[in-house]
Amino acid sequence: YKAVLRVPHGCEGKATTAVRVQIPEGVIAVKPMPKPGWTLQIKKGKYEKSYQLYGETLTTGVKEVDWSGGNLPDEFYDEFVFRASLA
Repeated sequence: YKAVLRVPHGCEGKATTAVRVQIPEGVIAVKPMPKPGWTLQIKKGKYEKSYQLYGETLTTGVKEVDWSGGNLPDEFYDEFVFRASLA
């Protein structure tokens, strides 16, 4: 699954400088795409249950993705992307 998160504008005319996404249970094997000019961080944690993916048992994974430090002016839009598997 490819998730494309579109940021259509800033808030109150201000630029967007960070995008944070909490990953829901059942969305596994998350791998975000880096963006030039932005810092990318992931937070990992334990799943509520284990999942099978390509013959492997997954018990932990990405729970949050943070892109920060960029500058997306209110006049423009951009997209932030990650891939994942849906359990």
